[in-house]
Amino acid sequence: MAYRPTMVDLERKVRRYIGDPADDTQVWTPLEVQDTLDRYRTEVRYGLLRPTPALTPGGVQNFTIYQAPIGDWENNEVIYNSSFNPITPASADRNVGRWTLSVSTYPPIMILGFYYDVEAAAVELLEARMATLYRAYDFSPFAGGTFRRSQIFDHLQILADQCRAKMRPQRAIMQRSDIQNPQETLDTIIGTNGINIW
Repeated sequence: MAYRPTMVDLERKVRRYIGDPADDTQVWTPLEVQDTLDRYRTEVRYGLLRPTPALTPGGVQNFTIYQAPIGDWENNEVIYNSSFNPITPASADRNVGRWTLSVSTYPPIMILGFYYDVEAAAVELLEARMATLYRAYDFSPFAGGTFRRSQIFDHLQILADQCRAKMRPQRAIMQRSDIQNPQETLDTIIGTNGINIW
């Protein structure tokens, strides 16, 4: 798969977490970072955005700011109005999932796109880096010289633990067939109107 320019901001964020700047010393190529991120991608189809109204003089509500409940979006989302027509936001902060429209537009406003768990991708890349260093040694030329394996590995482990603590929680859906119809549970989770329920 080819590298997508819509992933640049997410790639930079992952590189910042793992200490792998995009320069001559980089360990991971942009495509490798993108492929790792894609394993932690969630697709949203017509997810409802939450309006953040502002009051204008006279008490009129202005609906120009809309927020997703989660951030880290790929730069290829499509925003739709209540008639399912695409609209172009005046600005977008994909890091936090916030879009500003140029004119006040009443809800519902929906989004179609992908968001990512960048911390989970960072953990995977850090653990893969640790696996490549199992033969590496730290060398200290002072006091007769010492060879140790721990320093680099320990540092990467600390970074991985920090990112793991920030990963998005995963959920498991359990059904008890003795108390509820499984199809009713499925309808509640997915929604019967075809619109994502966050």
